[in-house]
Amino acid sequence: VVALMQQGLQEIVAVQTLRNSVMASSFMASIAGLAIPGVFTMSTEVNRQAVDWHRDLGLPFAAALQPLKVMMLVAVFFAAFVFFVQAIRLFNHVGYMIVLPQDTAQSVPPAEVARYLNLAGGSFTYGVRLFFACLPVAAWLIDVHLPALAPVILLLLYRQFDRRP
Repeated sequence: VVALMQQGLQEIVAVQTLRNSVMASSFMASIAGLAIPGVFTMSTEVNRQAVDWHRDLGLPFAAALQPLKVMMLVAVFFAAFVFFVQAIRLFNHVGYMIVLPQDTAQSVPPAEVARYLNLAGGSFTYGVRLFFACLPVAAWLIDVHLPALAPVILLLLYRQFDRRP
């Protein structure tokens, strides 16, 4: 950010890169938004299959918890949606701030622009992490024992995605 703002004539590169980030955030926000009604649609079928599965295996099934499980899954997708929308908002702010000339009264210091960019990236990261966090909650819809295994899988995924080569 500092280099782009001090060199000048790189505004197109910066804005194109930010546009790609906005599009990725928009895509993920759309998926999260569509997942919410999908959860409600899927929940009745999953509930029926879970009852059948528990009956076939002779396991107890707590049907009273199903609405709570569904609402938790909806809450995870809604929180992811909010983080992605926040990322869109912040990336757009950076797109405007990064092209302002540095010698005007409206200019924003490069450190402040970098801070906004880091906030936008952080919001996107939290949204993606929440997307992955739906795994244990969705596993809980099926069986009470699966959420014990799902966080292990989730942690392995996080470890794989968050490590630098």
